[in-house]
Amino acid sequence: MNAVVLSRRDARSGHLSGEARTALDVMWSLQMKTGPNNGAWTWLNFNYEPWESTNSPYFGASLAAIAVGSAPGGYAALPELQERVNGLRGYFERQHSSVSTLTQLMGLWAAGSVSDLLTPEQGKATIDAAFSLQQADGGWSSSSLGTFQRGGQDAE
Repeated sequence: MNAVVLSRRDARSGHLSGEARTALDVMWSLQMKTGPNNGAWTWLNFNYEPWESTNSPYFGASLAAIAVGSAPGGYAALPELQERVNGLRGYFERQHSSVSTLTQLMGLWAAGSVSDLLTPEQGKATIDAAFSLQQADGGWSSSSLGTFQRGGQDAE
């Protein structure tokens, strides 16, 4: 989250600050290298759908992609980052269809920051899914964009 805030701040000035570089370095050091979430990050799981749940690594990976793509000075294209960025792309390729439409929309937002994060087919499928869930008043609700279950005391 810090990397997103600092990268987006620095994008306005066109210069990557030391704080943002540190936040990005820490972020990359925590990127998973193995398992089904390879290329993403461990994220909070308080059984609070849609963002603090078993599907949360996708949400976190979306924020990471926004941070990387927002960082000024061609940060996302640095040669030393390409293995990590490609790991992120691979994660999106594998996991995009397994998350809710609401979470896929986070990936679509992130794809505006990092090239080839989603395939054209994934982007179109997400847009089509979102429009198919549009409500009569022209808007959407979070609950209409996924099936969310809340755990803990409040769960029924």
